[in-house]
Amino acid sequence: MERNRQLGSSVQFIQPWKNGNTTNITAGYSVFERLADEQNQTENTRNGKKNITKSNSSDNNVDEITLNAEHTFSLLNGQNLILGMGAINNNVQLSRKSFDNQLIDLDSQSPRIVSYLQDELPVGSFMELKSGLRVIYATNLKKWYTEPRISTSVNLSEEFKLNAAWGLYNQFMSKTSIVDSSFNYAYFWTNSDEVNIPVLRAQHWVGGISYFKSGLTVSAEAYFKPTSGITRFYNGSNRFERGFYAGDARSTGLDIFIKKEYKRQMAWISYSLGKTEEHFQFYARDVYKPAPHDQRHELKLAGIFNYKSFYFSANYVYGSGFNRFDFETEKELNLNKEYNRLDAALVYKFRPGKVKTEIGISVLNVFNTENVKYSNLRTTTVDDISLVNIYTDAVPFTPTLFFNIEF
Repeated sequence: MERNRQLGSSVQFIQPWKNGNTTNITAGYSVFERLADEQNQTENTRNGKKNITKSNSSDNNVDEITLNAEHTFSLLNGQNLILGMGAINNNVQLSRKSFDNQLIDLDSQSPRIVSYLQDELPVGSFMELKSGLRVIYATNLKKWYTEPRISTSVNLSEEFKLNAAWGLYNQFMSKTSIVDSSFNYAYFWTNSDEVNIPVLRAQHWVGGISYFKSGLTVSAEAYFKPTSGITRFYNGSNRFERGFYAGDARSTGLDIFIKKEYKRQMAWISYSLGKTEEHFQFYARDVYKPAPHDQRHELKLAGIFNYKSFYFSANYVYGSGFNRFDFETEKELNLNKEYNRLDAALVYKFRPGKVKTEIGISVLNVFNTENVKYSNLRTTTVDDISLVNIYTDAVPFTPTLFFNIEF
């Protein structure tokens, strides 16, 4: 059983100045809570005796407070200089128990001061160059982190454009995994402490080409993203001790996107070819293996159709599924299951007076397809030799009514 609750709010103040400069101040707060209980039970069909073989419970609470001030200087020849400064704090509480044993008990905060500078420089009419530096001071870790970034866009012609980007990124709140003796994965949020939970450090290399003409957009983008500091909590076995382990990951892939606009109608299709691998020190060999979320193919189709005040939208997602990897035997578990889902929505917009109003219905998973994500798969031992794979729905058939008013 799993229960999730998420709340959030934000406020923004924007002040444009006569000289073309702009000041933007934002503040926000969000909170997320996840309660999960998992129990495996066997029953003897002859005498009706029940035996609880597994009982886990976890409580994960996360909140974030942000305050940011940004000023844009409008300079000559279309150049913009953006200067920003802000503060962020994440508070994370995590408790995980197995029967009466406390496996994890964490309560931590991650306050950070952030400042950044970005320069947007057009070079004639054929190129735009963006460069910047983000500096973060983690007060609890008493360390500085720098994130240089650069991107460029080159107009080969009126229709074709080349894009390239590189940057360093740090993440101070990590989605950490825990794996049990049956190689089931559970996920929870934790703050980095640079002891058990390192700060995630990623390097992004992205490059692509795009084409646009008469409402038709076609783009292809390749990427390579190595990451260090991923963590996993392992319950322990005959080979490995229980505790947190740090590892590395790398992702490579290609994204293709096609969109067509015609009057007030729009349709698009995208395809992703990807590969995500990871390595931990407890692997038997010093090689990268498929990550739990490694999925080779994903296809998405979507469309928005408008007739007078009615808007109909639909999107379809296909995923080729995930392969599980047993890091002790170094074998894939071949628990691949394809992902299929169709969502649809119908909205009616009208304006009584000066008030913008819309009412509609949306349906997630229209055909109630049984899907599974890598985090929803459970393997449980029935006897000494049998394993049963239990799949839980990622998103069931979910209709929703909504009503929005904008003054």
